[in-house]
Amino acid sequence: MSAKQWIARWDTAQTTEVNQALAAVTGKHNMHKKERRFPSSPFGVTDAGQEDFRGVPLSEFIQYLDVQHVDLSFARFRDGTGLNSSRFTHCRFDGMKLGGSFVTRHFNHCSFRKTNLKKARIGEGLRIAILPEPI
Repeated sequence: MSAKQWIARWDTAQTTEVNQALAAVTGKHNMHKKERRFPSSPFGVTDAGQEDFRGVPLSEFIQYLDVQHVDLSFARFRDGTGLNSSRFTHCRFDGMKLGGSFVTRHFNHCSFRKTNLKKARIGEGLRIAILPEPI
């Protein structure tokens, strides 16, 4: 599917549900909660076994989470939100536009193919470990 098709598959109810679920687990104010996992996708998992969030419009920061096996390819952050103070392992960020977003913390075995990082605000201490081959 094309980027437009990944984005178009998300309806308002699904988008609202995902952003509300993220708001409930992300951020410093939620760090005391024991169950702080990235939400499940309404589209299940990809063929690669990652939660399928391709094309999702996000209005919440992804903050202070350990995120594993999530495909956020072609996802769009709104209102200057972004990936902040989280650890990402075996995740995909292919085709994302992170311009104007905050990007900080750790990325291990993640894919950033054709990701636009122009004007992205890269934080101190950012560590990225990218596999040389597709995951």
